[in-house]
Amino acid sequence: MDKLIISYHDSCLYKSDVEILYLETEWINDRIISFYFDYLQHEIYESKEILFLGSEVTQAIKLMENPDEINAVILDSLDVEEKNFIIFPINNNSKDQVGGSHWSLLVYSKPDKTFYHFDSSGSSNYWVCSKLVNIIKSCLKLSNNVKIEQVDCLQQNNCYDCGIYVLCHADSVCKTIMKSKTLKEIQKISYKTVLSKRSALLGIIKHLENTD
Repeated sequence: MDKLIISYHDSCLYKSDVEILYLETEWINDRIISFYFDYLQHEIYESKEILFLGSEVTQAIKLMENPDEINAVILDSLDVEEKNFIIFPINNNSKDQVGGSHWSLLVYSKPDKTFYHFDSSGSSNYWVCSKLVNIIKSCLKLSNNVKIEQVDCLQQNNCYDCGIYVLCHADSVCKTIMKSKTLKEIQKISYKTVLSKRSALLGIIKHLENTD
């Protein structure tokens, strides 16, 4: 039986999830990503202008497709129209595919009238990003002038760290928002940041375990 390690707001991490973080060449899963987004939302960036959507919520929006249904079931309760920034982790999983093979990060910036896409593997997820953007634009009744910008971001040099890059890019996005309220001049993350992220996550989990 997979032991529950931590229950934190809307997230649960099990022994099998935490074990992934000890394996440097293992692909992190949706539970780890959603947990970290919960952590950022509730512990680090409690600003009402930033909304973090977990991987399961983002996937539901992508698969539901119908704007009225998405608003009624998901977005209306989150006060999305009051948010200046919405952060989505994107996976290339589809209705016809079991699991997925790549993560990237999408950020909607109301001040910039722009969706920023951070993909650590070129434009691998651009097609799924475009699909999600079109759905969100319909849900929020955004103008056609709202564009997608493919951000020139640090690229991964392996086949397993895409999820780690998503978390590091999310950190960078939030720090930039808090500093300048725009993402127009966001700086690239460093490889050092990426390499230290798994141990940083383990430290956060251990701290929350001890304070539970």
